[in-house]
Formats: sequence, C-alpha cells, structure tokens
Amino acid sequence: MADFASAAKAPPKDPCLEDMSRLGDLFFWVLGLGFLGGRAVFRPALPMLQLRLPATYALRGLNTASIGRLSWRAYFRDPYLQALIDTALAYNQELRILAAEVEMARWEAQARRGEYLPFVQLGWKNEIEKVGAFTPSGAVESNLVPEPGRPFPEPMSMYEGGLYASWELDIWRKLRNARRAAFLRMLAAQETRQFAVTRLIAEVAEAYYELLALRALIAVVDTYINVQSQALHLTNAILRPRLS
Repeated sequence: MADFASAAKAPPKDPCLEDMSRLGDLFFWVLGLGFLGGRAVFRPALPMLQLRLPATYALRGLNTASIGRLSWRAYFRDPYLQALIDTALAYNQELRILAAEVEMARWEAQARRGEYLPFVQLGWKNEIEKVGAFTPSGAVESNLVPEPGRPFPEPMSMYEGGLYASWELDIWRKLRNARRAAFLRMLAAQETRQFAVTRLIAEVAEAYYELLALRALIAVVDTYINVQSQALHLTNAILRPRLS
C-alpha cells in the first residue's frame, strides 16, 4: 500500500513555471489595483475640464414656436461662429443669385400692378413736313394759296401737346390674374432665399460644433494615452526588480 501511494504522487513541479505563474498573478494584481485606485495612484497630465451647468437658461421661457422668431445672432452667441456665418452669408454665390431673383420678382410684381391702373401721359410733339415738288402733295400745294400773297410755309411745322389717359377694362380678369401670379412668384422667391439662408447657417453651425467635438475628443484621447503611459511605467518599475 505504501509503494502504491508513493507511486501515485504527482511529479515535482518545475521552479521556473512556478516563478512565471507568480509573476503573472502579480501582474494582474498590479493592473487591477491600478484600475481600481487610478485616481489615488495616477494623475493625468492634462486635467479634464469640469462642465458647469448654469442655474438658469436665457431661452427658458420660450417654446419651440417662438424660437423660430429669433434671429440667428440671438440663437448662436458664440462670436467665432457668428463671424463664420457672416462670412458665409456675405460671399455665398448662391445667395447672391437668389437675391437678384427676388429683386426681379419684386419689380415684375410692381409692373403687373401698374398695368391694372389707368395710364396718364403728358406729352408734347413737334413735327416738320416737307413734300417734294413733283409729288401729288407738292403739286396741290403749288396750285393752292391759302391767302393772297401768302403761300404754304416751306417746310411746314406742326405742334401737338396735351394730356392723354387710358384705362383697360379687365373684363376677363387677365390683368388681375397676372398681378396675383407675379405677387406669388415674388413671395416664392423670398421664401426660397430665406430657406437658403437658414440652410447655410445650419450647415456652418453643424460643421463648427462638430469641429469643437472632435477637438474635445482629441483632448480626451491624449489624456487617456498619458494615463496608460504612466500605468505602463509604474508596472515596469514594479516588475523589473523581480525579473532581474
């Protein structure tokens, strides 16, 4: 029985394997303590900014319906963003084209409105007529004398002046329909330009805040890299004496 028990014993362990196992356990313990007590052991190179929320907001009493009545300067208070939006609105080619279309539509509406009103003209006209001697009119004038010893003047001047008025009766509503259509086209041009302005402001603001978010993300990543680098140096400092 004693021989059988001695034969059943496990083979002796390798000392190198035991040392490696102990080093592995120690490594995991150090990492665990580093993650659990990171605030007490490690200090980040760049401190994180603490976000302080205001006690009250400027737009607290406004609802979603009244926000649309605000100007974009009152909605976006960032001066850098306001400068970017001003530059985009001043040099955008599409907005310039739309502004010209609005002016054209406005003048067309004014012209259509004037066509429905009476036309009043004050004019003066002066004409000079000279007929040929060998023409029927010249032959008649040479044989006729309006007064003895006083022939027709050569050339003959005619003067005309007066006040003229005209008004087209819009029986079939042609002028009124044209005026209304021009007015609606003017409103459509204005709304199209306003939509383009709103879209441009939204695109600039979206790109600006996305850039700020990426900058904040870069700062967070840099801080995390510094913390991990400090953890690596501390782990190497702890394990280097044991491995030597």
